[in-house]
Amino acid sequence: MECIEDDLETQNSLPIAYRRPPAAEAACSRQKLRIKTRELAVSTHNLPFVPPAPAVFEKDLPLWRFLWNLTQSTVAIWPNRAFEALTVKKRIMGREFLIANDPLAVRHVLITNPTNYRCPTAVRRVARPILGTGLVLADGDDWRRQRRLLAAAFTPASVNLLLPHFQAAGLHMLHSIGNESKVNLSMVFRRTAWEVVFRALFSVSKDGASERLNRLAQGYLEGPGRANLFDVLAKSENAFAFSNRSRERFENVWFTTIEGLISEHQAQSPEDVDTGNLYRK
Repeated sequence: MECIEDDLETQNSLPIAYRRPPAAEAACSRQKLRIKTRELAVSTHNLPFVPPAPAVFEKDLPLWRFLWNLTQSTVAIWPNRAFEALTVKKRIMGREFLIANDPLAVRHVLITNPTNYRCPTAVRRVARPILGTGLVLADGDDWRRQRRLLAAAFTPASVNLLLPHFQAAGLHMLHSIGNESKVNLSMVFRRTAWEVVFRALFSVSKDGASERLNRLAQGYLEGPGRANLFDVLAKSENAFAFSNRSRERFENVWFTTIEGLISEHQAQSPEDVDTGNLYRK
Protein backbone atom coordinates (compact mmCIF):
# COMPACT_ATOMS: atom_id res chain seq x y z
CA MET A 1 0.00 0.00 0.00
CA GLU A 2 1.39 3.38 -0.98
CA CYS A 3 1.27 6.06 1.66
CA ILE A 4 0.59 9.58 0.41
CA GLU A 5 1.62 12.49 2.60
CA ASP A 6 -1.24 14.79 3.47
CA ASP A 7 -2.13 17.41 6.01
CA LEU A 8 -3.97 16.17 9.10
CA GLU A 9 -6.41 19.09 9.04
CA THR A 10 -7.23 18.38 5.39
CA GLN A 11 -7.87 14.74 6.21
CA ASN A 12 -10.15 15.63 9.10
CA SER A 13 -12.10 18.14 7.01
CA LEU A 14 -13.08 15.55 4.41
CA PRO A 15 -16.52 13.94 4.58
CA ILE A 16 -16.46 10.67 6.50
CA ALA A 17 -17.02 8.66 3.32
CA TYR A 18 -13.76 10.00 1.85
CA ARG A 19 -11.53 9.56 4.88
CA ARG A 20 -9.10 6.66 5.19
CA PRO A 21 -10.43 3.64 7.09
CA PRO A 22 -8.67 3.05 10.47
CA ALA A 23 -6.67 0.09 9.13
CA ALA A 24 -5.35 2.14 6.21
CA GLU A 25 -4.51 5.03 8.52
CA ALA A 26 -2.56 2.70 10.82
CA ALA A 27 -0.67 1.20 7.87
CA CYS A 28 0.18 4.68 6.62
CA SER A 29 1.47 5.70 10.06
CA ARG A 30 3.70 2.63 10.19
CA GLN A 31 5.09 3.43 6.75
CA LYS A 32 5.84 7.01 7.79
CA LEU A 33 7.63 5.70 10.89
CA ARG A 34 9.75 3.36 8.77
CA ILE A 35 10.69 6.22 6.46
CA LYS A 36 11.70 8.44 9.39
CA THR A 37 13.72 5.58 10.90
CA ARG A 38 15.61 5.09 7.64
CA GLU A 39 16.27 8.83 7.40
CA LEU A 40 17.64 8.83 10.95
CA ALA A 41 19.87 5.84 10.19
CA VAL A 42 21.26 7.59 7.10
CA SER A 43 21.83 10.85 8.98
CA THR A 44 23.83 9.09 11.74
CA HIS A 45 25.72 6.72 9.45
CA ASN A 46 28.77 8.98 9.05
CA LEU A 47 29.08 10.05 12.67
CA PRO A 48 32.43 9.15 14.29
CA PHE A 49 30.85 7.55 17.38
CA VAL A 50 30.73 3.74 17.23
CA PRO A 51 28.91 2.06 20.15
CA PRO A 52 30.94 -0.63 21.92
CA ALA A 53 30.05 -4.20 21.07
CA PRO A 54 31.48 -7.64 21.85
CA ALA A 55 33.97 -9.00 19.36
CA VAL A 56 32.62 -11.35 16.71
CA PHE A 57 34.94 -13.94 15.18
CA GLU A 58 35.26 -15.28 11.65
CA LYS A 59 35.68 -18.91 12.75
CA ASP A 60 34.83 -21.07 15.75
CA LEU A 61 37.05 -20.36 18.73
CA PRO A 62 39.33 -23.08 20.11
CA LEU A 63 37.84 -24.71 23.20
CA TRP A 64 40.15 -23.01 25.71
CA ARG A 65 39.33 -19.56 24.37
CA PHE A 66 35.61 -20.37 24.11
CA LEU A 67 35.56 -21.30 27.82
CA TRP A 68 37.52 -18.20 28.80
CA ASN A 69 35.32 -15.83 26.78
CA LEU A 70 32.21 -17.44 28.24
CA THR A 71 33.14 -16.11 31.67
CA GLN A 72 33.21 -12.59 30.20
CA SER A 73 30.29 -12.56 27.76
CA THR A 74 27.71 -14.98 26.37
CA VAL A 75 27.82 -13.10 23.04
CA ALA A 76 31.56 -12.95 22.39
CA ILE A 77 31.86 -16.73 22.01
CA TRP A 78 30.19 -17.27 18.64
CA PRO A 79 31.45 -16.82 15.07
CA ASN A 80 29.86 -14.58 12.46
CA ARG A 81 27.68 -17.34 11.07
CA ALA A 82 25.88 -17.69 14.41
CA PHE A 83 24.39 -14.24 13.82
CA GLU A 84 23.73 -14.58 10.10
CA ALA A 85 22.48 -18.13 9.47
CA LEU A 86 18.87 -19.11 10.22
CA THR A 87 20.02 -22.01 12.39
CA VAL A 88 23.47 -23.04 13.61
CA LYS A 89 24.51 -26.31 15.23
CA LYS A 90 27.68 -26.58 17.28
CA ARG A 91 29.11 -29.44 19.32
CA ILE A 92 30.83 -28.38 22.53
CA MET A 93 32.43 -30.93 24.86
CA GLY A 94 30.32 -33.73 23.45
CA ARG A 95 27.01 -31.83 23.58
CA GLU A 96 25.17 -30.48 20.57
CA PHE A 97 23.86 -26.92 20.80
CA LEU A 98 21.38 -25.24 18.46
CA ILE A 99 21.16 -21.50 17.83
CA ALA A 100 17.83 -20.59 16.23
CA ASN A 101 17.52 -17.18 14.54
CA ASP A 102 14.66 -18.16 12.25
CA PRO A 103 11.17 -17.49 13.74
CA LEU A 104 9.94 -20.80 12.28
CA ALA A 105 12.81 -22.64 13.95
CA VAL A 106 12.09 -20.91 17.26
CA ARG A 107 8.46 -21.97 17.00
CA HIS A 108 9.53 -25.54 16.21
CA VAL A 109 11.80 -25.66 19.27
CA LEU A 110 9.43 -24.00 21.74
CA ILE A 111 5.99 -25.12 20.56
CA THR A 112 5.94 -27.79 17.83
CA ASN A 113 8.53 -30.21 19.20
CA PRO A 114 9.82 -28.97 22.58
CA THR A 115 10.51 -32.48 23.91
CA ASN A 116 13.53 -32.78 21.59
CA TYR A 117 15.24 -29.69 23.01
CA ARG A 118 16.15 -28.40 26.42
CA CYS A 119 17.67 -25.28 27.88
CA PRO A 120 21.44 -25.75 28.49
CA THR A 121 22.37 -26.65 32.05
CA ALA A 122 24.72 -23.68 32.26
CA VAL A 123 21.88 -21.28 31.42
CA ARG A 124 19.63 -22.90 34.03
CA ARG A 125 22.28 -22.64 36.73
CA VAL A 126 22.79 -18.94 36.02
CA ALA A 127 19.13 -17.97 35.43
CA ARG A 128 17.32 -20.01 38.09
CA PRO A 129 18.26 -17.80 41.06
CA ILE A 130 16.75 -14.69 39.43
CA LEU A 131 13.95 -16.20 37.30
CA GLY A 132 12.81 -19.01 39.60
CA THR A 133 10.57 -21.75 38.20
CA GLY A 134 8.62 -19.51 35.81
CA LEU A 135 7.83 -19.78 32.12
CA VAL A 136 11.34 -19.01 30.84
CA LEU A 137 12.90 -22.11 32.39
CA ALA A 138 9.85 -24.39 32.32
CA ASP A 139 9.75 -27.49 30.12
CA GLY A 140 7.14 -29.74 28.54
CA ASP A 141 3.71 -29.86 30.16
CA ASP A 142 4.74 -27.34 32.83
CA TRP A 143 5.68 -24.84 30.11
CA ARG A 144 2.38 -25.36 28.27
CA ARG A 145 0.40 -24.95 31.50
CA GLN A 146 2.16 -21.71 32.43
CA ARG A 147 1.83 -20.39 28.88
CA ARG A 148 -1.95 -20.91 28.98
CA LEU A 149 -2.18 -19.19 32.37
CA LEU A 150 -0.23 -16.15 31.16
CA ALA A 151 -1.88 -15.83 27.76
CA ALA A 152 -4.64 -13.53 29.05
CA ALA A 153 -2.08 -11.09 30.47
CA PHE A 154 -0.55 -10.52 27.03
CA THR A 155 -3.62 -9.79 24.94
CA PRO A 156 -3.56 -6.38 23.18
CA ALA A 157 -6.03 -4.95 25.71
CA SER A 158 -3.91 -6.06 28.67
CA VAL A 159 -0.66 -4.86 27.13
CA ASN A 160 -2.20 -1.44 26.48
CA LEU A 161 -2.73 -1.06 30.23
CA LEU A 162 1.03 -1.41 30.72
CA LEU A 163 2.01 1.33 28.27
CA PRO A 164 1.98 4.09 30.95
CA HIS A 165 4.63 2.11 32.85
CA PHE A 166 6.85 1.96 29.76
CA GLN A 167 6.38 5.67 29.19
CA ALA A 168 7.11 6.57 32.82
CA ALA A 169 10.29 4.48 32.86
CA GLY A 170 11.44 6.09 29.60
CA LEU A 171 10.85 9.60 30.94
CA HIS A 172 12.70 8.73 34.15
CA MET A 173 15.64 7.53 32.05
CA LEU A 174 15.72 10.78 30.04
CA HIS A 175 15.57 12.93 33.17
CA SER A 176 18.32 10.89 34.86
CA ILE A 177 20.83 11.48 32.03
CA GLY A 178 19.67 14.90 30.84
CA ASN A 179 22.47 16.87 32.51
CA GLU A 180 25.24 14.29 32.17
CA SER A 181 28.15 14.93 29.81
CA LYS A 182 29.18 11.27 29.71
CA VAL A 183 26.84 8.30 30.15
CA ASN A 184 27.27 4.53 30.11
CA LEU A 185 24.23 3.75 27.95
CA SER A 186 24.55 0.01 28.51
CA MET A 187 24.03 0.50 32.23
CA VAL A 188 21.27 3.06 31.71
CA PHE A 189 19.31 0.82 29.33
CA ARG A 190 19.72 -2.18 31.61
CA ARG A 191 18.52 -0.21 34.63
CA THR A 192 15.56 1.12 32.65
CA ALA A 193 14.65 -2.37 31.46
CA TRP A 194 14.53 -3.58 35.06
CA GLU A 195 12.45 -0.55 36.05
CA VAL A 196 9.92 -1.40 33.31
CA VAL A 197 9.69 -4.96 34.66
CA PHE A 198 9.17 -3.80 38.24
CA ARG A 199 6.58 -1.24 37.24
CA ALA A 200 4.70 -3.69 35.02
CA LEU A 201 4.68 -6.46 37.61
CA PHE A 202 4.17 -4.56 40.85
CA SER A 203 3.62 -0.89 39.91
CA VAL A 204 6.91 -0.16 41.70
CA SER A 205 8.10 3.31 40.71
CA LYS A 206 11.53 4.87 41.08
CA ASP A 207 11.37 4.90 44.88
CA GLY A 208 13.58 2.96 47.30
CA ALA A 209 12.02 -0.43 46.48
CA SER A 210 12.75 -0.12 42.78
CA GLU A 211 16.30 1.08 43.39
CA ARG A 212 16.96 -1.81 45.75
CA LEU A 213 15.69 -4.34 43.20
CA ASN A 214 17.83 -2.67 40.55
CA ARG A 215 20.94 -2.91 42.73
CA LEU A 216 20.26 -6.55 43.56
CA ALA A 217 19.74 -7.51 39.92
CA GLN A 218 22.76 -5.53 38.72
CA GLY A 219 24.97 -6.98 41.45
CA TYR A 220 23.93 -10.48 40.49
CA LEU A 221 24.56 -9.99 36.78
CA GLU A 222 28.00 -8.55 37.44
CA GLY A 223 28.91 -11.15 40.07
CA PRO A 224 27.55 -14.66 40.69
CA GLY A 225 25.29 -14.36 37.64
CA ARG A 226 28.27 -14.68 35.31
CA ALA A 227 28.82 -18.15 33.84
CA ASN A 228 31.97 -19.98 34.87
CA LEU A 229 33.85 -23.16 33.98
CA PHE A 230 31.87 -25.23 36.48
CA ASP A 231 28.62 -24.21 34.75
CA VAL A 232 29.96 -25.50 31.44
CA LEU A 233 31.16 -28.78 32.95
CA ALA A 234 28.06 -29.39 35.10
CA LYS A 235 25.65 -32.10 33.93
CA SER A 236 22.92 -30.97 36.33
CA GLU A 237 21.88 -27.81 38.15
CA ASN A 238 23.04 -29.26 41.47
CA ALA A 239 26.49 -30.36 40.32
CA PHE A 240 29.50 -28.54 41.84
CA ALA A 241 27.23 -27.25 44.61
CA PHE A 242 30.05 -25.19 46.15
CA SER A 243 30.08 -22.94 43.07
CA ASN A 244 26.40 -22.12 43.54
CA ARG A 245 26.60 -20.89 47.15
CA SER A 246 26.66 -17.19 46.32
CA ARG A 247 23.77 -17.70 43.90
CA GLU A 248 21.73 -19.42 46.60
CA ARG A 249 22.34 -16.49 48.96
CA PHE A 250 21.24 -14.06 46.26
CA GLU A 251 18.14 -16.15 45.49
CA ASN A 252 17.04 -16.00 49.14
CA VAL A 253 17.41 -12.20 49.30
CA TRP A 254 15.86 -11.66 45.85
CA PHE A 255 12.69 -13.66 46.37
CA THR A 256 12.28 -12.45 49.97
CA THR A 257 12.25 -8.89 48.61
CA ILE A 258 9.74 -9.79 45.89
CA GLU A 259 7.50 -11.64 48.35
CA GLY A 260 7.52 -8.49 50.48
CA LEU A 261 6.26 -6.47 47.50
CA ILE A 262 3.52 -9.01 46.87
CA SER A 263 2.45 -8.85 50.51
CA GLU A 264 2.24 -5.07 50.29
CA HIS A 265 0.00 -5.35 47.21
CA GLN A 266 -2.25 -7.85 48.93
CA ALA A 267 -2.59 -5.54 51.93
CA GLN A 268 -3.67 -2.53 49.84
CA SER A 269 -7.26 -1.37 50.03
CA PRO A 270 -9.27 -1.64 46.78
CA GLU A 271 -9.24 2.12 46.18
CA ASP A 272 -5.42 2.19 46.35
CA VAL A 273 -4.90 -0.65 43.89
CA ASP A 274 -3.26 0.04 40.54
CA THR A 275 -4.90 -2.38 38.12
CA GLY A 276 -2.34 -1.68 35.41
CA ASN A 277 0.15 -4.35 36.42
CA LEU A 278 0.58 -8.01 35.58
CA TYR A 279 0.47 -9.19 39.17
CA ARG A 280 -3.07 -7.91 39.61
CA LYS A 281 -4.12 -9.72 36.45
